Amino acid sequence: MGGGFPRCFEPSGLSSWGRVLILNYVALALGFLLPFLTIIICYSRIVRRLTASSGLHGSSPSSKARRRSRRRSVHLVAMVTATFLLCFLPYHVIRSLHLHAVCGGWNCGVTVALQRAVVVTLCLAASNSVVNPLLYYYSTRTFRDNMRDAHSSLLSSRGGSFRSGLAMMRRRNTT
Repeated sequence: MGGGFPRCFEPSGLSSWGRVLILNYVALALGFLLPFLTIIICYSRIVRRLTASSGLHGSSPSSKARRRSRRRSVHLVAMVTATFLLCFLPYHVIRSLHLHAVCGGWNCGVTVALQRAVVVTLCLAASNSVVNPLLYYYSTRTFRDNMRDAHSSLLSSRGGSFRSGLAMMRRRNTT
């Protein structure tokens, strides 16, 4: 390669890798710990509010339905929090270990294995954006009903245009 093209994305020496390791911990604090603490604080307040005993006594159908709905909401909060942890924690831990392996000159086999694990856990982290909507879909009836209506609307609009296109083709073929 000519022209002195800089290698921007690969640290050139141990001091550069040291800076990458520091940036890793800044990213860990701002990109994982801060969001996780925010989720824990906000969701714990929501759960506390949902599980408060006010207005939950009685055996009327409406109070039973409210209790059931609140229980489902608490369950959803727990699942969303667990999903966040399962999707993002492995990536941040493995990435940090990999960077320590590179900076510390660990055994090459271990470093390569950690590098491969980073790729896998990065995919796991990205999967969170797919998993969360699925959690909402399967746990809330309203969300499920709205998605079904949107899907039906999409199919009927496609079907309608498909049918009108077929009718137009038939007219052309008969003339």
